[in-house]
Amino acid sequence: MTQALQRERGTGPDRLAELGLDLETLHRAVRAGVEARARRTELAPRNAQGSDLVSHTVEELRLLLAPAGWAADFAGGQERTVSPDGLTSVIVSTGAGAVGDLRGEARTAHPKGPLMRDAVTTNQGFLQEEFALGLVVPPAADGRRCWVLLVKVEADRVDLELSVPDGMRDGVVVSWAERLPLPPLPLGDLVEPGEEPADLDVPVVPLP
Repeated sequence: MTQALQRERGTGPDRLAELGLDLETLHRAVRAGVEARARRTELAPRNAQGSDLVSHTVEELRLLLAPAGWAADFAGGQERTVSPDGLTSVIVSTGAGAVGDLRGEARTAHPKGPLMRDAVTTNQGFLQEEFALGLVVPPAADGRRCWVLLVKVEADRVDLELSVPDGMRDGVVVSWAERLPLPPLPLGDLVEPGEEPADLDVPVVPLP
């Protein structure tokens, strides 16, 4: 059923436009997250890079979308960015597997909590109504369609996709009602021409 739903809908820039988004905005947001991640040293806490990647991407996404009327939603502790009409929300998450490649399976990199389970349940309700009626229906009064911007950093690029979660296993999102692969963000673009990344040399002195 997921493949049928994907075929009936637009792809690429057209689908993003339907959501009030565009590739440049998403790339600029992820670029901010990757730049923040790169500033961490090997002495940072183990989860610091991932936390910086997500938090700075979320912040930049909100800054870029605020003029269009998108708003931050902190309810319940899950950071969402909500469209002006309230029908769409975007969550940023690190991804694993075939992020951005429909030939494979993508998933969230880490288990999620009850708020993501609630979002998946809401999305499942939308999906059932769409297949039953053959058209897209507005969300229920107590929920909105939730999309996840999956971000996977590779050695030379960042793989991306914007997808609608509809299934979890052991806390990890493993299935999607709709997947929208995005062109990868080359990591080489994050360094200005003629500029070399700074080498960090942090001395470590043993305690007496």
